Amino acid sequence: MKLARLLQLFETFVPSSFAESFDNVGLICGDPDQNIRRILVAVDLTPAVLAEAKRRRAQMVLTHHPPIFRQKIERLVRTRDSAGLLYTAIRSGIAVYVMHTNLDSIEGGTNSTLAQMLGITADIRPLRLARTGSNYKLVVFVPVEHIDLLSEALFTAGAGRIGHQHRYRECSFASGGVGTFHGDESTSPALGRPGRREYVQELRLETIVPAGDLPAVLSALRTAHPYEEPAYDLIPLEPLDDRVGMGRVGKLTRPVTAATLLKRIKAGLGIKSLRLIGSDKHKVSIAAVAAGSLSDLMGDVLSSGAEFLLTGEIKHHDALLAAQNNLTVAVVGHWTSEKPGVAQLAQQLNAALKTTDVILSAADNEPIVIR
Repeated sequence: MKLARLLQLFETFVPSSFAESFDNVGLICGDPDQNIRRILVAVDLTPAVLAEAKRRRAQMVLTHHPPIFRQKIERLVRTRDSAGLLYTAIRSGIAVYVMHTNLDSIEGGTNSTLAQMLGITADIRPLRLARTGSNYKLVVFVPVEHIDLLSEALFTAGAGRIGHQHRYRECSFASGGVGTFHGDESTSPALGRPGRREYVQELRLETIVPAGDLPAVLSALRTAHPYEEPAYDLIPLEPLDDRVGMGRVGKLTRPVTAATLLKRIKAGLGIKSLRLIGSDKHKVSIAAVAAGSLSDLMGDVLSSGAEFLLTGEIKHHDALLAAQNNLTVAVVGHWTSEKPGVAQLAQQLNAALKTTDVILSAADNEPIVIR
């Protein structure tokens, strides 16, 4: 499958617009015309992962963490850093693609995987809603007999996609009315004649357009619309989705002790130890998860009513705040908390991409080892 086609499919699975503003997701390096037969999936792009990709003849490495993240890279040369890794990837003909905070944010992503493992089954919601990319409502007026032709052109260009992961397509609404226009003698109207007021039975067609597809949709509108000067409106929409955001919180299937949750975590993640803040004796009804770093979500955790938190890493002062508020926190390690969601992604992509083999990296490992 061409890399360009894969990029379109990736957007339906994990939209890049769901990523946080500080993030660097999507295609980091690669040729859109390249054929991709095998994809290696990992949390991190490391020398061992890149060597595995070459050994297993993968044409792409899909990682969770961006190899370029908040650092300034001015040149790609053979060095022992991210620039050197990308230099090697490019020379080896291996594309690199990243799904980071957008994978954290979606239903079925890294946080949803942890929530399922912990037993959070009811009233599940993000700890903090994400801005899910700018959308516009397009309103255009078209003669009744041209509605099908125009709609098809707009939908093909990217309009009309709604819902989580754009599961619904070709969505629109049309209502009838009478439009008027008066063209001067220099005009060539598709209906009626210049120099007089014309009345036309028209439909008001409304549909949604993602900001990234706006240029293509407007170009399609001008090409497919029968009018010399089509009238249309663009209305910016508030970009929020109550199912998309950082972390997860919800009710457990039934209340259990924090000690029971610790056993679930160790079994689910395959670890023998973790760091604990607070007591493991009390009963827990509401629990939260934050894969990777808790970052600045502690305020959201405390306001959510959670009595227990599973996260990868936590700042010292947030640990103090958790203890002061009787919040039990299990800290399992950044990589360890994200690996289950990445593994699940590999399974989902392998099932969906019939002509492309998707495999989970065996060389991708936790960089911090406890002795």
